[in-house]
Amino acid sequence: MDIAYNSRNIAEIKLERIRGERRIGAYRLWFHLDVTVRNWPKTEVLVTEICADVHARFHNNRNDYLVAPATPERPMFLRTLDDTSHKSNFGLYVDLDRVCLEEIESLRDGNDFWLRLHFKGIANGPNGRLPLDAWLAPEFDANQSVWLKVLAEMGYQRSMLFEIVIPNPDGSDELSRSTLYLIQAQEDLVRGRYEDAISDCRKALESLAGAMRDQSELEKSIKRYCRINESDQVANSLDNGDSRRSMTMEERFLFLRAAIQHITNLAHHASEPGRLPQRADAKCIIAATAAVISRFRTINL
Repeated sequence: MDIAYNSRNIAEIKLERIRGERRIGAYRLWFHLDVTVRNWPKTEVLVTEICADVHARFHNNRNDYLVAPATPERPMFLRTLDDTSHKSNFGLYVDLDRVCLEEIESLRDGNDFWLRLHFKGIANGPNGRLPLDAWLAPEFDANQSVWLKVLAEMGYQRSMLFEIVIPNPDGSDELSRSTLYLIQAQEDLVRGRYEDAISDCRKALESLAGAMRDQSELEKSIKRYCRINESDQVANSLDNGDSRRSMTMEERFLFLRAAIQHITNLAHHASEPGRLPQRADAKCIIAATAAVISRFRTINL
């Protein structure tokens, strides 16, 4: 991107790379710039008050989205020299909250996307003080491998929806395996592999069942829930304490776990014709799986 004053190029700015940084209460996205200022014999031009807005464009939506204003890590200015060109480096950053980052991930939908910096500034030179508006830097291709690294640097993948913390992979082998499957599910989610993410959740729940060794209790909770329904007149009249209404809290949590695992079987067996899992499906199942794994791990420690 060339910066011009009075139709003559002053400098060139290149967006070299982006990176992430975890902050308290925020996810910081950094933009690192290389700047080359050209020499202007016997003339000095000073560009100050440089600022920029971050814009994004997505694979399935060609609209241009304003993400946020960028903050320079230090005051930015450019000065032409009489005898030589010179180079410098600058950093800009934006702090994103979880809502904004989730919206970016929803729009990205597992694909590449593009970032662009829109610059502004004030130039002082032989023709006076002139505003320099809307310098458009070339689009930066935030391909999947680059963006996944940025998300990891931000710490985005350490917690999931509703701030459910993914358990650390420690403890017994089966418990560790359940957490590793859950981490893999999140990796598949950000890569847009929604069916694989749901399948990972099924494996995580199966590993949890192996660690808990409570398969018989799990099956009992299913039978108790399904044995009596509201229309079963005979069973209701008997009501011998074996109905779903008399299930204990632990039995209800076991049934919840079984219901979530039943949903994950969609990725294991043939799904509905023409109906593939969507991002919202995978997010819901991962959040539910993380919640039940955290719960059963906690009460069994």
